[in-house]
Amino acid sequence: MALVNCVECGNKISDSAEACPNCGFPMCEYISYVNNEKQKRKEEKIQLENERKAEEERLAEEKRLANIKCYECGEIIGSVDICPHCGFSMIKYKQKTEELERKRSDLQRINQNNVSLSSYHSSASVTCPYCKSINVKKISTSSRAVSTLAFGIMSKKIGKQWHCNNCKSDF
Repeated sequence: MALVNCVECGNKISDSAEACPNCGFPMCEYISYVNNEKQKRKEEKIQLENERKAEEERLAEEKRLANIKCYECGEIIGSVDICPHCGFSMIKYKQKTEELERKRSDLQRINQNNVSLSSYHSSASVTCPYCKSINVKKISTSSRAVSTLAFGIMSKKIGKQWHCNNCKSDF
């Protein structure tokens, strides 16, 4: 609860008082009226701002459409469907462009799926013959060479190219 000045007589009164005890001015109604007016002004401001934005967007679109060039002769034709200079049909061009764009995006999607599928198959194509795991890694040639030098012909790694991380066998 705060003290406010009465707008009629200037006496300090509670902001929740129905009326000024000194002069009888209806403060409660006045405060309600002021708050309603503030709310109306806020709403009007928001509405004006939205109208301004819509007008700016409309003008930008109008300007964009006014600068459209014919794809055949290059003359500025605006938003007409047939070029008045060369008779080129903008509708057919737009349809073909949209169709080509759709095909291009389909092809990109298919290529992305093929790349990910092929990378999966290349990594999963080698499986352990003992436990059938795909968790295998290639044995480096230096590891095989060291093993051959250390243990000679009797090395277990001679002729082995893969190591299974699951069952720890070489094949």
